Amino acid sequence: MDPNQLKVSNAHIDGVATLYHYQRYDEDHVVELLKTKRAFCSNISNFNDPWDCTMSFKIDDDQSTSRAVNALKAVAKPTPLGLHIDMAMDEALGNDRELLKTITTMIAENAYNDSVEWRRIYCLTPDVKSTLMWSHYAENHKGICLEFAVKPDNVFATAFKMIYQEEYLPVELLSTSETAFLPFIVKASCWSYEEEYRLFLRIHDPEALFHFPECMRITDNRIDLPSNCLTSIVLGCRTPWETGIRIQQLIAEYWPEVRVKKMFRHRDRYELEIHGFDATAH
Repeated sequence: MDPNQLKVSNAHIDGVATLYHYQRYDEDHVVELLKTKRAFCSNISNFNDPWDCTMSFKIDDDQSTSRAVNALKAVAKPTPLGLHIDMAMDEALGNDRELLKTITTMIAENAYNDSVEWRRIYCLTPDVKSTLMWSHYAENHKGICLEFAVKPDNVFATAFKMIYQEEYLPVELLSTSETAFLPFIVKASCWSYEEEYRLFLRIHDPEALFHFPECMRITDNRIDLPSNCLTSIVLGCRTPWETGIRIQQLIAEYWPEVRVKKMFRHRDRYELEIHGFDATAH
């Protein structure tokens, strides 16, 4: 598929009202979240998809080869990624496609390492009833899910919608268009069950070769949560009742506006239901 034909969207454009973040339960983390109003963001090197945020450059015909050579010539000087291309190699690169692929592979690896060092991602989904998400990301239904309100004036409205497709998507070298950002929001179709949205965050402002959209700067790998954005903490259908009671106590102490909800396994259908958590009903 032509990268220019892919539609880039976000939660605000899609009219998403609520986004959820699945995670295992750790009391220290929940205390920090509620007390500081800050949430921990992921390093892409810890993602479970080995192709996630990786890139490959299109060098498969004379036209794409010529564009890649011209792009390399444009950066024939020291850069933050440590790349230096001798102008005398211009002709050699144009005639040796394998050498060009080797060099662009090095650029791709350095770009990934740059993102590992300076970028962070917060993963979200609009689906709180996903059996697979609870299984994969919330400790086999024993964890929790954070519920966030999406409003036009808060950061969650800017969360990018992931694109899922069958074929890996190569991009143009040093593209300044939004296509250069596609490796960070395109995944294999087998991941489509996640219905993922992503917040892209930065811990520094490096002069990277690949442009990211405007994103919030964070410190200590944590994002400052907007006021009233965290609306509920949802318990999994296997989360111990005592954990729900403890979370209610922590909420009462640190963030009283937040509610507690709980998932329940439907008795005779493969479905999850969500209800308010009643500590006295157990």
